[in-house]
Amino acid sequence: MNKFNLFTKLQFHDTLDSTNNYALKLLKESRPEEGTVILADYQTRGKGQKNNIWVSDKNKNITISIILFPTFLRVERQFYLSMAISLGLIAFLNNYKLHASIKWPNDIYIDRKKIAGMLIENSVLNKNIINSVLGIGLNLNQDVFPKDIPNPTSMKLELSQTFELNNVLRSLLNSVEEWLIKLYLKKFQNIKQSYEQFLLYRNEWMDFVQDNRRFSGKISGVNENGQLVIIDDKNAVRIFNFKEVEYC
Repeated sequence: MNKFNLFTKLQFHDTLDSTNNYALKLLKESRPEEGTVILADYQTRGKGQKNNIWVSDKNKNITISIILFPTFLRVERQFYLSMAISLGLIAFLNNYKLHASIKWPNDIYIDRKKIAGMLIENSVLNKNIINSVLGIGLNLNQDVFPKDIPNPTSMKLELSQTFELNNVLRSLLNSVEEWLIKLYLKKFQNIKQSYEQFLLYRNEWMDFVQDNRRFSGKISGVNENGQLVIIDDKNAVRIFNFKEVEYC
């Protein structure tokens, strides 16, 4: 990695099936420069978590993928990449006076509405991450969304203005870079504590569903593996992987 000057090479594309797919193809065929950022004005098959699709109108949003080589990061700590990117997005939105939260594991919400998300795909060798593709989607200027997408929002809807993409992209990359630098400096405790501070619903009593059974509890944080930690109404500690528990 360059000495904490991560994003030195930007690739702009009119249309890609997926910026993550393109980045993974680059990694398979060559050795791209660390910090390469791939931007597409439109994705025909944008990717979300667990085979979900990321829907984005052409020329209205930011859809990027970042290539990194965080070889210092053990596989059991791979969730720190997600935490760092989430905190970068939170800091970026705060620059625009938008107060955001993180819906575990890595969706960014404003007032219970989703404004951004990410998909991180890692390659592992000998229990260390050898490369990462960090996909980020930010709803920027889109103001109409498909009806089957639950509770979306955008910066335009929140702030009643249209944004210039290149300026926003630079601001976004600067904020993400600041938190990735903390990760490369191995400030794990700082990252985890900050991530938990912004967790949506943290320390709020609410209902959850596990295996079609409802229970009451409150989110207390995440563990080192990125699993969600919930304290139920019997004061028992419950640990969940992604998709194992639902919010009511």
